[in-house]
Amino acid sequence: LVGKKRPDYYSRKEYLLSEGIDTTGEGRSSFWSGHASAITSMVTYFNMYMFDNLKDNTKNNLRWKIPLALATSGFAVFVATTRVTDHKHDVIDVIAGSTAGALIAWFIYSLQDNRISKRFYNDKEYPDQKLSWEIHPVGISVSYTF
Repeated sequence: LVGKKRPDYYSRKEYLLSEGIDTTGEGRSSFWSGHASAITSMVTYFNMYMFDNLKDNTKNNLRWKIPLALATSGFAVFVATTRVTDHKHDVIDVIAGSTAGALIAWFIYSLQDNRISKRFYNDKEYPDQKLSWEIHPVGISVSYTF
């Protein structure tokens, strides 16, 4: 999947060659969609933060939180859909990018949640959550306990 041709590869190549531009590289970077990954990670992180930390989730507050979450999620779907309709990516590229973006945002948010919670809850420590890393001759290992 990595390095596969974009849906518009041949038309792009024909145009670039007629303009005298090098055709290597960009046309073979279809998997996964960076646009879908980026927008989905931003929207996921924003929505998780909003529901966890911006006021309580009372009936009144949910009246504006849910429409805002749906609007931001709808924008992410719009961006992902345009990547397919503009023939820049196949559907699997966009699904993979969106999934990766959501998982990355969830992981980063879960790492940051302890810091955010301490700020809102009087610096209370959560001893069961721990981030640690070790440097080895062949690389770095990172572990997160929650």
